Amino acid sequence: MPPSGGKVGENRATMRNIYIVDDDADVRESLELLLSTQPDSTVATFSSGNAFLAEMKRLEPGVVLLDYYMPGLNGLEVLDVLRERDAPFATVMITAHEDVNVAVKALEAGACDFLEKPYEYENLLIVLRIAFAHLEHGAPTT
Repeated sequence: MPPSGGKVGENRATMRNIYIVDDDADVRESLELLLSTQPDSTVATFSSGNAFLAEMKRLEPGVVLLDYYMPGLNGLEVLDVLRERDAPFATVMITAHEDVNVAVKALEAGACDFLEKPYEYENLLIVLRIAFAHLEHGAPTT
């Protein structure tokens, strides 16, 4: 889906790219609507980990909000591919199921943070700021 709020990678110095990867269309749409209002941000959505990975080479660096439970590759499997390819993304794992083991595995695999649905909008914005700080300061991301 085309990004909202501008072209992905439009002005690399100021634009912040957010990629939403979730099989739930309602989640994708609501996150896109909320996050497209953030200044200097672009948002692109993907319905699966496979769809995101297929486009990955064409995407500018950014933050990936990655659902864990999806058909095809799950979030951890996508995170593994991102790490193997040294992809320029900071990843936040999101799940609707409280699972400490998944959270630990995601963080060990290189996720910047872990959010459980439903999450507070302010918490999401805090996690996004942290993830972008990782990207901007060259901290390990995936």
